[in-house]
Amino acid sequence: MTYLVDANVLSEPTKLAPSPKVDWLSSNEGNFVVDSVVLGELCIGALLLPAGRKRTQLQQWLDAVVQAIGCLPWDAAVSRRWAKPGAAATVERTQRTSSGADLTGPPSHIPTRAGSPPRRPRSLPS
Repeated sequence: MTYLVDANVLSEPTKLAPSPKVDWLSSNEGNFVVDSVVLGELCIGALLLPAGRKRTQLQQWLDAVVQAIGCLPWDAAVSRRWAKPGAAATVERTQRTSSGADLTGPPSHIPTRAGSPPRRPRSLPS
């Protein structure tokens, strides 16, 4: 079986106190693949560290990871499939917030005088 893993899974063994599940990671290491975005995230994390022993060790670890696991290609078809769930979630979130009360102004049931700006809500006591 092949496992598509995220950055947090791959980087768990590098932590000072890794999860006990690292044993599972070690025993399945040959069955991991990663997508190119996750690999990029790991590279960014290493590059953001100040130059020194920790950064060097992390880059060496990352080089070993890149050699040991497969990296899935990212092409136009993958981008289109990836975008669909994100777009659907955004639409759902937008519909949920716009169907409720407008929290940026006064409640819609408070009448305002024609031509005057909406009333500002009073401060609540502390």
